[in-house]
Amino acid sequence: MENKYKSTLFDLSNEIAIVTGGLGYLGSQFSLTLLESGAKVVILDISGSTYNNKLKDLISLGDNIAVMKIDITNKNDLISTSKKICNDIGTPTVLINNAAIDSPPNASIEENGPFETYPEKILG
Repeated sequence: MENKYKSTLFDLSNEIAIVTGGLGYLGSQFSLTLLESGAKVVILDISGSTYNNKLKDLISLGDNIAVMKIDITNKNDLISTSKKICNDIGTPTVLINNAAIDSPPNASIEENGPFETYPEKILG
């Protein structure tokens, strides 16, 4: 009974979801839940397919998954990847922005990390 309720309440069968950082701990769980709810899932992760066990588990759920290696702080990567997604899969309808963008380890509080310069790097 519970699965029937979940599948009707969270039916995402007509949705295309992007999960940034989708092969990390939280991202893989987000991806799994979206797949179980029927969505096509596009995982964007800087590591590509290096998390083999997590990726293997996700792929075992069917063919509604794509994994693309991308550095989301790189404007050119974002542009080319978004075009590829739209052309090959369709227009995304769901975004889970899970990728971590943070200052380098042991950086001082005053030091700007990639997140602080993200608008300049991406928006110009």
